[in-house]
Amino acid sequence: MYHSDYRNIIEVAQYRGSAAKSKSGAWKYLKSHLPKSHAGLVALKSRNAHHNTIFVHRIGTAIAMPIGCHRDAAAVAVYQQARVTRRADRIAAVLGYPLQSEQYAWYYQAYLDNAEYDRRADQIIWRDGYGALYAQSTDGRPTEGYNSLYWAARDLVTAAATTGAIAPEHDGITWDHKRRADGSAVHHELYDYAPGVALVCVRHTEGGRYGVKTLSKTYYLVERIEEAVVATITTRPVAKYAKLPDIQPGQVIAAVCGDAGAPKLPSPKNTHHGYKLLALTYEGEVVSVWDGSQYALGKTRTERAEYHHLGGLYYYRDLSQALAAAHDNSIFCEAINHHRLAVCEVRASGRQIKYSAGKYAASHITPLAIIAMTI
Repeated sequence: MYHSDYRNIIEVAQYRGSAAKSKSGAWKYLKSHLPKSHAGLVALKSRNAHHNTIFVHRIGTAIAMPIGCHRDAAAVAVYQQARVTRRADRIAAVLGYPLQSEQYAWYYQAYLDNAEYDRRADQIIWRDGYGALYAQSTDGRPTEGYNSLYWAARDLVTAAATTGAIAPEHDGITWDHKRRADGSAVHHELYDYAPGVALVCVRHTEGGRYGVKTLSKTYYLVERIEEAVVATITTRPVAKYAKLPDIQPGQVIAAVCGDAGAPKLPSPKNTHHGYKLLALTYEGEVVSVWDGSQYALGKTRTERAEYHHLGGLYYYRDLSQALAAAHDNSIFCEAINHHRLAVCEVRASGRQIKYSAGKYAASHITPLAIIAMTI
């Protein structure tokens, strides 16, 4: 006999070796003779006698299998399915719909949607060590406000992947018995959210003999504009903003967009004050003696510092060394005028390379003020 042949619980008990002739005797036998996982099903049924036929069909799937089948795993699956269906039954019953009506399927799906809502509401938002956001369960303690903006941002990212605005998420990495990885994956890591906006990192990874390595990270500002979802690449240091202490939702997006009042990044640790000699135009602007490019006071210029004078912005840390170099015509080549130069106090940061006579090359230079003029 197969599980579909059982019409009532008496036949299930008799198949298991009982001589019971009544339902109460059958339940008593099953409670005392089945393993714990199956007994849980029987106990569940004894509290829900109104749904006998359907439940007998399901319990028969688990406890009336031929010998040699993995009954315990099947019983757990049946138990979970019965639990979900039972709660959906209650929703339909309260609203006045019979279990076999056309509306029951709709309310069954409504319960599943509500369960997803409960799952989301039971989670709070955290940041990992890289600044990315993730949700974690609070063990059934509901969180205030349901974190609706976070989940709306997640759904917005999913919509962007569906429409092709960003690469869709997938995980094709496999592992062998020596923990060597193979394949590739694309992950969506949410870094910030605001009403109608999500800031997401699309990370491409690849497996190899030494594990998984990141091939690329691209940050997108995903927005819903009317009926369309638009993704714009940003090159701003998103992770650095996300790792600022006490950063609040929406502040990283504000910093990326350059909004007033957005949080500022702290000055780099490798920061020095120094002096740079610049030319002064008739309009009172300071410009580079070498190529005439402008140095605006208070604004940082950036150029990667490289060895052998292949890159970087030059300055002196000692004022006397800077003035001596100007006097000896040794700052630039001899063909460039070293007279009537503006001595600017600067802040240098980033990579620092030391050269002879006190000259340094830095990746970032910020002119602060003009303090003197050379003769």
